Formats: sequence, C-alpha cells, structure tokens
Amino acid sequence: MLAASRALTDMDLPDAQRNRLRLAIVGACEMAGYVSRWDRFYPKAFEALANHRFALVGLSAETNLLADRGRGTLPRRLKASARAAEWVGQEFGDGEAPTWLPPGHRRTRLTEGITVSAGSSERQRLSDGTIDLVLTDPPYFDDVQYGELAALFLTWSRALGLLPASVEVDLGSEVVVNSLRGTGLASYRKLLTAIFRECRRTLKDDGRILLTFHNKDVRAWWALARALRCANLHVRGLAVSAAENDSDHSKRGRLGFTKDLVIECAIGARTMQPTTASLGADPQAQELLAAGRCLALGGADSLDEFRERFHALRGEIRPQRIAPVPKGSDASDPA
Repeated sequence: MLAASRALTDMDLPDAQRNRLRLAIVGACEMAGYVSRWDRFYPKAFEALANHRFALVGLSAETNLLADRGRGTLPRRLKASARAAEWVGQEFGDGEAPTWLPPGHRRTRLTEGITVSAGSSERQRLSDGTIDLVLTDPPYFDDVQYGELAALFLTWSRALGLLPASVEVDLGSEVVVNSLRGTGLASYRKLLTAIFRECRRTLKDDGRILLTFHNKDVRAWWALARALRCANLHVRGLAVSAAENDSDHSKRGRLGFTKDLVIECAIGARTMQPTTASLGADPQAQELLAAGRCLALGGADSLDEFRERFHALRGEIRPQRIAPVPKGSDASDPA
C-alpha cells in the first residue's frame, strides 16, 4: 500500500484523480485484521475481526494486495472506483454531479440532484415534513464494532494524505453496545430513539421508513421496539429477504441468520396486524416474522413483557435462533 501511494505521488495527475486513487488504495484495508485459514471452498483471507464473533483459529497470513480475488485487493478496488465514475458519467453526463457536504457544513438548502452529507443522523439538515422515504440499516446491537474497525481506514487515510492528523473517530456517538466503553442496552436504545425521532421530524405525513434488522439477542429487538414507539413510528409491513453474504464462512453450519427482516414504518395509528410477506416458510423466516409482529405490538412493554410476548408469538419453531435472556436482565432500564 505504501508502494502504491508513492507511485501515485510520482504521477502527473489532477488532485481530484489522485485523491480518488488514494481512496481506492485505502479501501484495500477493508475489514481490519485479515486473518486467514485454509478453507475447502477456497483459501482466502477472511476478515475475521469484522465478522460476528468468529473464533480466531487457524493459520494467520498476510493477504495478497495484488490478487484479483478478495474484497480488499488493489485491482478490485481500482475497478470498483472506475465503475463508480462511469455510473456518475452515465447518470449525470455534463450536468450537475452529486454534491458533497463535509462534516460541519451549515448549508440548509439542498440543490437538485443527489446530495451526500456526512454527519450524525441525530441532526439532519432537512426541513420538517419534507422526506418521502427513509432507507436505513441500523447497527445490529453488539455484533459489529464499526468504529473500531474503521480505525485502520483512518490510519491509512492519514498516511496517504487524505485526512489531517487531527481527525479522530468519534466512538462516543456510535450506536453499538460495547462493554469497554460502558455503552449498554440503555445507551443503544437512547441513541436509536434520537435518530428515529429526527427521521420522524423530517418525514412527510404519508412518508415511510424502511429498515432491515436481525439479531440473536431479544434485547436488541426490544430496544428497537422501544425506539420506534418513542419516536411515534408504527410498523405497517414486514417482509423476509435474503441477507448479504448468506454463505459466509462464519454462518455455515451455524444457527446464524442468513435472512433479514425488512420493516416498513409510518406515522399514525398503530396497526395490530401489519401486512406480511415472507421469503419461504422455513423456521428462520417464521422466527423473524414473529419478532416483527412483536415489534408491531410492543414498544410500551418492559423487557420481560416483551420477551414473554415474543416467545408466545414464536411458539414451538425449531431451530430457534433468537436466544432467551434471563428474566430480570436489564429490566430496570429506564423508559
């Protein structure tokens, strides 16, 4: 990566192109901590630290950054950057390209076309009641520590001159459960609530919020139900879809979720029976739909009440992926 950066520095290129190529190089460190083990499907570098509690076993090896296979290799990153540039050219031609609003930007009136704004979802630069649709994929409780994994991106971004040394990752506002930082169930629910309330503020009266979710901890589902209820958002529709990387090594032969629950939320009166659609009638889809129906009915319940309601809705589905929580666990979490 350093050699690629030095070669790029020696090229006679406009700054915009040079920075785009630098960004592609930084992308080669995606999913920090390449850990490799021999796999009968094919030997590749596994991004073990980014996966869901994958045991760090087997042979540790350095990935080949010049290989054409693997998510974090230079050829693939450069090709992906070229495809993105081609798409922008096809969609916009000589017209207005997407607008980038850096963190801290105070602009409030957005122009026509696509605007990309970096910042916290708790503070959206949008007027009340102006949004038709919100698409979001909230963090999955404590499954992936996104901020910590992004630290390697930050280090290489500094090394390649994309960011000044003063830029830091704000781990304090990350919506994840992390025992070392002292962010537990209450913190997770509180931040989710703040974000959904802000989405509610910007949403039109007939607008919709679509989100995907799955988790094996019933506390994560309860926190999501509480956040939606406190934001005055109600579940109107449920669907089960195939999840990303459903054949990933960390999911093979395990009771991990290989499907996602798609949840449609809206403003207005609560719907006791949301419209449902399912990808198959297997136990995994049935369990996700049971969790979704519990979201639609719950929200005002304590954790113990929510857990009991979920168990009743799930019934005797086997195998069961969403694990029970001991009675009284985190039940005193403030409403």
